[in-house]
Amino acid sequence: MKKLITTLCAALACSFLFTATPVYADNAYTMTTVKSHLSVWSNGKNKVYLKDITKKNKDGIDEIVEQKLYLKDIKTGKSKLLKTITLDPESEECCYLNNVYKTTVYMNRVRGVGDGDLYTYNWKTGKFKCVRKNFIIINASGKYMITANYLPTDISPYPAYLYKITSKGLEKVKKLGAYTTQAQFAGRKIYYAKFPSNGSIRQMSVWTCDLSGKNAKEIFRTKAKDEQGYVMLEQVDENSFVYVEVPADGDPVYYRFDMKTEKTTQIPESEV
Repeated sequence: MKKLITTLCAALACSFLFTATPVYADNAYTMTTVKSHLSVWSNGKNKVYLKDITKKNKDGIDEIVEQKLYLKDIKTGKSKLLKTITLDPESEECCYLNNVYKTTVYMNRVRGVGDGDLYTYNWKTGKFKCVRKNFIIINASGKYMITANYLPTDISPYPAYLYKITSKGLEKVKKLGAYTTQAQFAGRKIYYAKFPSNGSIRQMSVWTCDLSGKNAKEIFRTKAKDEQGYVMLEQVDENSFVYVEVPADGDPVYYRFDMKTEKTTQIPESEV
């Protein structure tokens, strides 16, 4: 049980690392996660990725001291070094690729867990700069990005926003909610969990809206049977989503909700 809660906390706090591959991207770049848990963005022609450079500290522990940003030509197999980013190991700095749109790479420079700033690198102009302080991309699909000012180190809900990339920079489309988690793209829709304003995570509603932020509506609501338990949204696709109910004592129970039939089915953990 403790292992599960730890895993869920880590997954939520670092959801910008492990979000599912976006289904829709109007610039054709989509993300996959490799064994090192770093993301690789590809459009079938190019791949954009980060490589960690580590060094042992005085205690003999490997620390990331630099990260190198590469652009790889898939046809030739040749990689070009775009940028070397120097990090501060003492503040547990690390960069993550969160989106690639046209010739611009969007990266979060994270300090520990939860806080981070948004940097961009344009491989056409060679410019690398911080564009937003305290701005984390949770998930991205083409020019649309789900963001937060911070991510909690536990499973607490947090404010989430929808932004889009324009010729003038980043533009806020709307606030998805003040108490949300696990906002994800699936097809041409956005799905996210909302919780009551009292901070309780026992009751959850699942909402959806268009990529433009319009036509927002609640499509599902549930409540943990255990008064001390909680529920959390997990995987989402175009036809269904999975959520988990975690009692205070006992094993978690997973469910799949079919958005076409509006039926809920209990599923084994192996299907998650």
